[in-house]
Order: sequence, then structure tokens, then C-alpha cells
Amino acid sequence: MTAVKKHGLLAGLLIVALGAGIGLGVMQQNGSLQRGFDTLTIKLFGQYMPEFSLSDLKGELHSSSEWQDNVVVLNFWATWCPPCTAEMPMFDALQDEYEEAGVKFVGIAIDNQADVETFITEKEIGYEILMGNPDSMTLSKSLGNKNGGLPFTAVFDRAGKLVATVVGEVPRERLNNLLAVLTSS
Repeated sequence: MTAVKKHGLLAGLLIVALGAGIGLGVMQQNGSLQRGFDTLTIKLFGQYMPEFSLSDLKGELHSSSEWQDNVVVLNFWATWCPPCTAEMPMFDALQDEYEEAGVKFVGIAIDNQADVETFITEKEIGYEILMGNPDSMTLSKSLGNKNGGLPFTAVFDRAGKLVATVVGEVPRERLNNLLAVLTSS
């Protein structure tokens, strides 16, 4: 191996090791969150929930500022997405369980309203459902959903800071653990 290749390889390994060390330090700073959502993407960069407004199924406009001082579980979903519809009854149950502790579940439907209304009625989903618009996927991407996958869930602490995201179905135990940590303080 030439000296140039060796130096390039060493530089690459150093970058990987440095990145791993920084990541480990961040996880240690917030170990309780890490234990709660350890296999999901943890976001500890302090991004605040963006200000946005969307209509509910009755046409009433709701703003993200309404959820101030709550732990917010923001879920982007669609009726045609099997993992989306599979996790919604779990979200509904956790909303009931954590509502008094100040947790707010909000679904943003990336779908047509008639299908959403039918699904919500049939499945008796009780947490807040808002109708997405063309900018909703841009919002999702700004929260870390780079490829625009569904379902996409973002969790915010009481200060409005993004603490966790996951693309795909959220494991109940992991979300329950995270909510327990976020509501214990």
C-alpha cells in the first residue's frame, strides 16, 4: 500500500472515530432519552417545532402554537399506508394514557379528506387529526424525513424542542419509554 493510500485510510478512520466519539458524548449527555428510544433516530440538535397552521376535519384552523408547554407527538400518515394505520390505535391509547401528563398527539393526514374521515370514524381515533396540504411534506422533511417516507413521527419536549424522529412504524414500548421520560420532569 502506498503512503498516500495509507494516509487516506488513516484520515478516513480518524473521521469515523471522531464522529463516533462525538455521537457517544451526545448520547451520554442525554442518556435517559437514549434509553427510551435507543433504536430510533435521536435528534439532539435543539430544533424547535416550526410554526404552522392546518385545518382539522371540520375545517377549523389550528396552529402549532396551541400545543405550547405540551409534549407533542406529531405523526404524518395516510390511509393507504399500512404501517400508518397500524400504529394509530396505539397512538390513540397512549393519548388517553398520557393526556393528563400534558402529552398531545397530532396526526397530519397526507390524504384526501373523505378517506380520512371514513377511516377516523371506523377506527374511532380520538386524537387530533389535521389535513395536510402541499407544504406538509416540506414540513416533514424539515424535521428530518429526508426521503418523505410515511409514517413519519416527530416528538417534541415541553420546550418545543425536537427530541426524536422515526420513519416507519413506532414501537410502542420505545415510545412509551420516551413519553415516560419526557413527562417525569
